[in-house]
Amino acid sequence: MVERGEITDLTLAAHLIHVGRVIKEKTTGILVSSGIEALAGEKLGFVPSGHPQEALEKAFALTGKHATVSVVQHAGHILPVICD
Repeated sequence: MVERGEITDLTLAAHLIHVGRVIKEKTTGILVSSGIEALAGEKLGFVPSGHPQEALEKAFALTGKHATVSVVQHAGHILPVICD
């Protein structure tokens, strides 16, 4: 995306890659975003979703109906810490 000029902020690009790696290694991240296309989200390690309700349904399908699910608004602006 940087090479195509879609992302010009290199700090943002590095952050996206780092967050994607952390999430992919520690948990399953389901991405709802109007600014990141589904394929780009998948390349970063996320499961794409069209809207929040669909994301919750996917989360419970992956982990069971009694699972604990975290919803993080504006997650691209933070680096979540996932503890075991």
